[in-house]
Amino acid sequence: MARPARGLAFWAAVGGVSVVSLTLLNIAADRLPIPGLAEFRDYAVRRNG
Repeated sequence: MARPARGLAFWAAVGGVSVVSLTLLNIAADRLPIPGLAEFRDYAVRRNG
């Protein structure tokens, strides 16, 4: 039995959630004094310039 194809709304929701979650993670890394997030910020700055 074949599965039904996922609709455009599903993939738009998946993309929206991923963008929002990455944005919130970056904001948290900039503002919260948590060591793991500070390391993430340093890595992201080194990687992206």
